[in-house]
Amino acid sequence: MKKVASLIIIIMILLASGCSNGAKSTVETIDILESNLFYQNKTENFGADPFILVDEEDGQKIFYLYSTSRELGAKGFEILFSNDLSNWHNGGPIFMCDGTWCSKNLWAPEVIEDNGIYYLFYSAQNKTDNEGFYISVATSKSPAGPFNEYVSESKTISEPLISFEKHNNQIPAELRSNLTGIDGKVGYIKVIDASPFVDPVSGKKYLYFIADLNTEYTYESFVLGMEMEDWTTPKYETLTRITEFGKAVPGGDEIVLEGGRTNEGCTVTYHDGIYYLTFSTFTYMTAEYQVRQALADSPLGPFRKIQNNDGGTVIFTEASTIRQSAGHSSIFELDGELYMVYHTFFNDATIDAGRKPAVDKIAFVKNYEGLTVMQTNGPTTTPQPLPATISSYRNVALEAKVNCDNGAGKLDASLVNDGFIPLHRQSPVSEYIINPGQTTITFDFDKETEIAAVLVYTSIKDAMRLRSVESIVFENGEESETIRNVELDDEKYMQYKKIAYDQACSAVLKEPLKAKKITITINEDYTVGIPEIIILGR
Repeated sequence: MKKVASLIIIIMILLASGCSNGAKSTVETIDILESNLFYQNKTENFGADPFILVDEEDGQKIFYLYSTSRELGAKGFEILFSNDLSNWHNGGPIFMCDGTWCSKNLWAPEVIEDNGIYYLFYSAQNKTDNEGFYISVATSKSPAGPFNEYVSESKTISEPLISFEKHNNQIPAELRSNLTGIDGKVGYIKVIDASPFVDPVSGKKYLYFIADLNTEYTYESFVLGMEMEDWTTPKYETLTRITEFGKAVPGGDEIVLEGGRTNEGCTVTYHDGIYYLTFSTFTYMTAEYQVRQALADSPLGPFRKIQNNDGGTVIFTEASTIRQSAGHSSIFELDGELYMVYHTFFNDATIDAGRKPAVDKIAFVKNYEGLTVMQTNGPTTTPQPLPATISSYRNVALEAKVNCDNGAGKLDASLVNDGFIPLHRQSPVSEYIINPGQTTITFDFDKETEIAAVLVYTSIKDAMRLRSVESIVFENGEESETIRNVELDDEKYMQYKKIAYDQACSAVLKEPLKAKKITITINEDYTVGIPEIIILGR
């Protein structure tokens, strides 16, 4: 009888241990770096003032990246191309200034397609007269080039597309310049950073650019915009001042904290009835270089800048993060998803060794005043989910009903599946906070969903960083599978002895499985912050 009792006790102990943290996972996982569902900002290519055009060839999406070229000494442009946003290939030079109006400092190329023609807008210095900065355009029948300087009956190869001195009488009086330009004519404005935009509401074309600093025309740089009849015919009479350095609106009284006397690297995006102008402030050679935003109800404004503490900063870096500088951005769309490409530095520790491009996803969130502002899930250095069009897996957490049994205060659990990863202490939306002890977060789907990965992002606050996920349970009817002990790996992504705050406890499944409910269990003895949970599925 004693032997039977002892055997029962042993069986009970074994059963109990099978339910403990030491229990094995029933789902096989792989390292996130081995998966083809993610991209990583790891390019070894130089490139400042980047712009990405998405095109398609043989049914496959291709990302073409144009930038100010260090390799060509800023006397031309080369192209990088990729199909996964991680591995970039150099396609060589696509445009050189030889034989054209310009001589040097070819900066900030942006490309737009219209009726099978690709228009490459750029700024450069004129080789004659005042060696001033002007904006022009080159064209090609392929996004990969080669591009040739645009010429017509009214424009020779020896002159830029946009010349304010030749059209000074057409420009609004308050924006006219007294500086001398081409052929000694009065009206020269030093302009850089051209960015084309088609208004999806009216179909009208617009070109935005920067009146650069350090001339008698303006001590501080600001954004200008004007309508285009077509991509080679400016409507000078529509020239409009869009921003003023340090002011919420041009000529207004409200002050906005900015730096470096700069508003530069502009672009305009339309979202849900609002026009979002993004631009950079501070200076590109500093760690503070960042992207801000201004909002308007029409393409030429008036635009109002959003205060920094109201979510006005779209992307920037902090001293504690690996990235040091994130600016001069542009935006590209891929099947409804928006992404920002910007430049940072090769050596983030000392802000030197040249600039390189990086890409992060854009999110629109409501700030504390209920205004929808643009933010980015970045800057990142760790693997992030590829666009759904590329990987065929989307973030299905956005479609699920989420609940948490141990949330702190009155915060809503929907903060973990709102599509935004708050990576800054000044973010307009809080990360979700859970109390010490065991916590379960559940995601319920309306239908059976194929799941490929679960990422639980960790707090940017050291004292609240999640170190591990105890378990992830996938339920489909009466069947269930479990992944246990999903741990954070700070050493894997550490650079310059700094932690990557954009990483997650990542469970990437070797083989996808079906689920209608996912339960994530966390068990820490301290308060934990969770910026976001992403579930890749279809």
